[in-house]
Amino acid sequence: MGLILLLAILIFFLFQQRKKIKNKIIPQTESIPTLTSLLLIIQDKKSTTEQLTKSLETIIEYYGIIENIDIYSDILYRICKHSQTQTALILKFDKELRKRNPNYQKEINSAISKGLSSRK
Repeated sequence: MGLILLLAILIFFLFQQRKKIKNKIIPQTESIPTLTSLLLIIQDKKSTTEQLTKSLETIIEYYGIIENIDIYSDILYRICKHSQTQTALILKFDKELRKRNPNYQKEINSAISKGLSSRK
């Protein structure tokens, strides 16, 4: 009888420990920025290179599949024209966008050409 009682107490404490561990592991959800808010960062002439990089990485991560080519053409045009952008940043964004959207190669190329020619 004592052995059964001891076993029951051990099982009880084991389940209590699992509940505590599960409660600690609950992941914190962070809000995903909207495509519009990311575009505002790209449009802002005062945005730093780091802000532009983070915005483009977030666009690829959450909005990498093109649904409206006009929005992405605007993003490409503005990123090419931005004074704080770097060649590597444009190339990385272009490469990722092309890889995820092979049907839009021509439109992506056109938007980049317009953006780069507007810098002159």
